[in-house]
Amino acid sequence: MGYYTRFDIRITGDAAQSEEELFVEEAKKAGLRVPVKMQKIVEGHLNKWCDIISKKSGYELYEVHEMAHISEAKWYDCEKHMLELSNEYPDVLFEVFTLGEDQDNTELTYFKNGKTEDAKCTITYSPCTL
Repeated sequence: MGYYTRFDIRITGDAAQSEEELFVEEAKKAGLRVPVKMQKIVEGHLNKWCDIISKKSGYELYEVHEMAHISEAKWYDCEKHMLELSNEYPDVLFEVFTLGEDQDNTELTYFKNGKTEDAKCTITYSPCTL
């Protein structure tokens, strides 16, 4: 048996990013159109990270919405593996968002330079305006 979880991993701060990759990242943040040729550079960069994390985790990752993604996995050693990766790549920030089978089970954890931090979340509902 076991518990299936979805993992989405955003990778930022990579010192190995080229100037072109940084340009594309900033252009997208600013809402500018980015030429397809430039987008392929960024996709190649993310595919590199998918391969690195796949080797560590044993799960195949693929790119979804500019994040590395694992769908329905039992990656029980996620924290251990991500801490190891953050030690190997100390300038990189890994943001790991998880969504469990139980929809109330969501977490966001940051990994950088061999350290981890859980994000705090508060859900606030707006008042009724009827």
